[in-house]
Amino acid sequence: AVCVTPEERRPKPKILETSICDQMSARAPDAGYSDGECPICLNSLSGGTLCTLPCKHEFHGECLEELRKQGVQQVCPLCRTTLPPGPAKLFEDAACMFVRIHGSHGGVEKTCPWKSLTAAEKKNMSQAIDMWTNAANQGHIRAQHSLGIMYRDGEGVAKDLKKAVRWFRKASDQGSAQAQYNLGTTYREGKGVDQDYNEAVRWYRRAANQGDANAQFSLGCMYREGKGVAQDCNEAVHWYRKAADQGD
Repeated sequence: AVCVTPEERRPKPKILETSICDQMSARAPDAGYSDGECPICLNSLSGGTLCTLPCKHEFHGECLEELRKQGVQQVCPLCRTTLPPGPAKLFEDAACMFVRIHGSHGGVEKTCPWKSLTAAEKKNMSQAIDMWTNAANQGHIRAQHSLGIMYRDGEGVAKDLKKAVRWFRKASDQGSAQAQYNLGTTYREGKGVDQDYNEAVRWYRRAANQGDANAQFSLGCMYREGKGVAQDCNEAVHWYRKAADQGD
């Protein structure tokens, strides 16, 4: 028999020679997970906040945040492209740039059309938009909604109603009542999408049920006018009253 000391009998901890990111990046891009799955947790991408990195790889936003918290190498687990900052920081930094630019044009309550910006301001605004887009692609709801407003109004960017609808929809799908109201309005007015009163009512109702006063008032109008729903004055009054109770 071979004699061993008590120290030798103790189990030795396993030491990982590579980080999680290194292990994943060593795999072939199509190995170990299927299309529609998060490469980190291997669960369906439809089951969480979708995060699209600048390298175009998609993950659950929650999974990437866990990687950041663990202090592992800050690169895409698949292609090793450097990860952008987290969406909250991107949104806040871009918001600060946006407010500074607006401040030079009379304050954030004033409009700031693209044509009115100087060359330097256009450069800074483009950087802010890139940061907001990066945050929005990582699932940041406020960034998605803000981009929708900016593209709808041509606020600091060239006006693009289809892009506005795209970002309103992304934020709406995550439950933003403000975005749902704005998406409903695009359907009611037929701006960026085909006019569709049924869709307008659907999104107004989702926002109204979350307590959005603008959506409640708009839903009341749809009932009063019989657009997208059967005309019903009692139901119109119901939603008007809900909006009025909030001071609208």
